[in-house]
Formats: sequence, structure tokens, C-alpha cells
Amino acid sequence: VKVCMEATGIYHLEVALRLLSTPGVDVMVCNPRSVREFSNALMFRSKTDPEDADVCLKYGERMPWRSWQPPSAVCFELRTLCRHMTSVRKQLVIERTRLARAETSNMISAWIHDDIVVAIDTLQCRIEKLQSKALELVASDAMLQQQLDLLCTIKGIALTSGVQVL
Repeated sequence: VKVCMEATGIYHLEVALRLLSTPGVDVMVCNPRSVREFSNALMFRSKTDPEDADVCLKYGERMPWRSWQPPSAVCFELRTLCRHMTSVRKQLVIERTRLARAETSNMISAWIHDDIVVAIDTLQCRIEKLQSKALELVASDAMLQQQLDLLCTIKGIALTSGVQVL
């Protein structure tokens, strides 16, 4: 059995991993953009689940088959850490914006101002811990460490952005 599916954030992972562990099942996880372009070439215009399934079927039949190999457990963990770190960074931006507004308003109490500062400090500490854990994970895998070292040779890429790229 061959199963062709689009990569959809985290939603395809559980299904792909389960299918891959089933004897006799081969899985191809496709780039959604490739499938969309393929769909456009077939002149499919509507976007329904049955039509998406039909497009994936046709894509799997007509395009070169590339069996999916799941990333290592370390890569999965790094991916999870980086996504969470991105989420915490977004929270930090929100709190910094809130602080900037609080500092320009006479209507915000000192207690609220101080609470926002504490929240910012807490978020910064969480980001540092997540970054540290990510670097530990990378260091535990020789290939990832080599890739990070190579990425960091590129002008403008340091450890933080290098880990995100990995």
C-alpha cells in the first residue's frame, strides 16, 4: 500500500508515523506547495476534502515516489523546542509592547507596570532555558552539531537563528 499525504504542520506527523510502522505501507509526505501547483495544473479550482484527497491520489500516481523517512527523535525534540521558543518570543514581544504603552500612559498603575516587567524577565529566562536545551540537543547529535557549525559560518547567522534553521 502506498499513501501520499501533504505535510500539514503537526497534523500529518502522527498519521505518517503510524502508517510507517505498519508492515507493507509506504508513505510519501509531500510539500503542500507542490501539491497545490499540481492541483492547479490539473485545473482543480475548488478546495474540498474529497477533491484534496483526489489530488493527493493523482500526485502519488503521477509524480516520482519519494518514500518518507521520519527525522530522528533528536530532530523531533529540537523542532518542538524551537516552535515553543518562537511562541514564547511572540509573548515577549506582546509584553514589551504592553510595557511601552504603560510607560507612555498615566492611567497604568505602578503595580501593573512592575508586573509587566516581571513577566518580561520571566519570558526572557524561559527563552534562555529553551535555547540552552536546544543547544544541548544539537550537541548530543554529531550531524546536527556539524550542520549548526556550518550554518554559523554564514554571515548573519548565529546560534539562535542557526538552531531555528535546523
